[in-house]
Amino acid sequence: MFATASALAAIAAAAGSLVVASGQQRGNLLPPSIAVDGRGLATVAWTEVARPGIRVAQESAPGRWSRPLLLSSAGGAGRVSVGRDGRAHVAFTGPDGLVVADQLGGAKGGRPRFRKRIVE
Repeated sequence: MFATASALAAIAAAAGSLVVASGQQRGNLLPPSIAVDGRGLATVAWTEVARPGIRVAQESAPGRWSRPLLLSSAGGAGRVSVGRDGRAHVAFTGPDGLVVADQLGGAKGGRPRFRKRIVE
């Protein structure tokens, strides 16, 4: 099942007004995955069908979102979780198998930082 850009925007609005796609030029989106840390700040991962790839964005303060970061150019849907330390983890399948991207810390250049590793 696919979500439209307006459906994703509505979901994101509930989490603080992140707009990742608008209009039909971006096509449909796979359902996003959202996780909230202990401070109430969200991390969201999504894939746009017309522009395949796993993207992630994070709140730095309520309603203040980072610029999206492309984690992988492969299609598919990522799943987000937040560890006890407050860092986000995004799992997805890539060309090499199961990949987990672990947050490295604060954003750099307005984008979150992640390290990817293949799970064997």
